[in-house]
Amino acid sequence: GGFTLRYGGISASLCGYSDSSLAMPNCAALRINDGQAELIDVRIEKNYRAGIGIVGGATTTLSNFEFNDHLTPYEVTAGLALSGAKVSLNNISFSGNKLGIVSTASTVIASGITFTNNTATTSPSGLIQ
Repeated sequence: GGFTLRYGGISASLCGYSDSSLAMPNCAALRINDGQAELIDVRIEKNYRAGIGIVGGATTTLSNFEFNDHLTPYEVTAGLALSGAKVSLNNISFSGNKLGIVSTASTVIASGITFTNNTATTSPSGLIQ
């Protein structure tokens, strides 16, 4: 009963951000801004810039997820991009991404996280213990 999201996301200039660190969460294929969301049984793959961006104090729970093959544009791409968010991650797989998770000023609670064949796992490093 889940869904797959692929080939989404837009360039920083099209969504109005010249700073690439702000563009990742704000120009992602799926953006969650403020409020509360709970998503279960989802595959996010091959999106431009970031698969999911969670910003602006949003409180979000992601369970049974796959983030796969986020590689374009190569210098600034992540499966999951967070900015000022509160996120619970449960049973999440990050595979073949430039960066698994990028986070700025966010709170992350995680269990059952696996990283496979990503160029880097998290930024900042050590985000997931």
